[in-house]
Amino acid sequence: MTHSPSERAAWFRAGSQRCDVAVIGAGAIGATVYRRLGEAGYRVVMVDRGDVGGGASQGSANLIWGGLLYLSRGRLDEVVRWCAERDGLTANRASGVTRLPCLYRIAPSRRSPLLVHAALLGYWMLGRCRGMLPWRSQGHIHFAEARLDLPDARWSWRQVAMTPPGCVAATWSAIESISRCPGGWTMVLNDRRSGGSMRLEAALVVNAGGAWAGKIDAQAGIDHGWDIVPSRGVSLVVAGVRPTALMIEHPRERDVLSLVPFPGADACIWGSTETLVTDPDAALAPSQAEVSELVRLHRQLVGPLSRAQVLAVRCGVRALAVRRGAAVKRSQDLTRSFRILDREPGWITILGGKLTGAEAAARHVLGQARRGLGGRPPPASFSLPVAPTIHFPGLDQPLPDPGWCREHEQCWTLDSWLRRRTPVAQLVAGGGLGLQDQHHEQVQHIAAAIHGSDGAEALADYRARLADLDLTLRKACAEPC
Repeated sequence: MTHSPSERAAWFRAGSQRCDVAVIGAGAIGATVYRRLGEAGYRVVMVDRGDVGGGASQGSANLIWGGLLYLSRGRLDEVVRWCAERDGLTANRASGVTRLPCLYRIAPSRRSPLLVHAALLGYWMLGRCRGMLPWRSQGHIHFAEARLDLPDARWSWRQVAMTPPGCVAATWSAIESISRCPGGWTMVLNDRRSGGSMRLEAALVVNAGGAWAGKIDAQAGIDHGWDIVPSRGVSLVVAGVRPTALMIEHPRERDVLSLVPFPGADACIWGSTETLVTDPDAALAPSQAEVSELVRLHRQLVGPLSRAQVLAVRCGVRALAVRRGAAVKRSQDLTRSFRILDREPGWITILGGKLTGAEAAARHVLGQARRGLGGRPPPASFSLPVAPTIHFPGLDQPLPDPGWCREHEQCWTLDSWLRRRTPVAQLVAGGGLGLQDQHHEQVQHIAAAIHGSDGAEALADYRARLADLDLTLRKACAEPC
């Protein structure tokens, strides 16, 4: 694994490399595919133009849903499938997934309480009666789902860290071109850190680019007859402790809002919105209207919400797969299931998907790799290094040392450490700087540790952090309670 700056630079200096499988996309699904293939003994290179978990996979609610969304639409086969995936993950202690008690608030004016209770009982039975038997109490129905033990971007990095040596995570690498070659595909990679380039040949390519998968297919000249419909989801991280997740009927839309405990913190994730967009890159910037709407809905449905209680805005983009030419009016009507398209020789595209399906997608890809490339001897076992820790003002949990992350976790920007290797930017107001920027000295020290002896880069990174502070959040939460 090329996790340190020096290892990565040496890998690019070679000029050309060959691997069994190239995985494009370092989100939750791409990182899981990367780990599973590496554990099976394949030489794998994972490529991403940004950081691990830096796109859609840093804006989820950390939930591992079963198929509750599909129950009201009568898609019982999907309910059974996703409940099985959820339960398989919770049964595996190494998965980083645990059961999460949930409360569904009954809204008699919108749905019959008896009907909702019966539906959740049916949901439990379709999940083979595993987990909590739904029961009714004080205007709520108790049931269970599952969630990640770590914040979503950190969980994605954990998949990378668990991949055996011999595989390469080539993050911050842009794909200049993709073309066929004898025995597979050739990609020309540009190193976004040093400006160097690399010619990478792979017998099999897995496109796990999420909302950007269609653009990657087009770059390779592949047309499967499917499109990606991006849907932006905006949520807020709000201060306060909850032992359970709370599901509430949206007062106007045919949708449900959730208040989910943030992993390992005294905070919750509130949301999310659903907005159809055309450009996935633009979708990663929340609008003022969406943030303000979430603030209003919290005050209406949950309780008062002051500016100081809103710690961060999370913004992700869902990649919803539809057949070419299909008319789409509401993203809520589309399935979150992934579509795995593997008819093109040596090329697999994963369209759509969600956290619950990451392992299922990896199993499918692994089966295709074994059929096309044959089996490989499993690699020798290895142990993960233990990071030294530091503390950040306002947080009780120990955090990995930023200098260590630079050398071992491809953490090369301040945003990577504050947002994806740690939850500082989501649990400390002002993106980690504090409401009154009182933590600016600590953040400057972290920037210096990440950039080592390059003081100019550390200062530029810190200034960029100041420029990128979420003014949308500050304006939205300035409204009176």
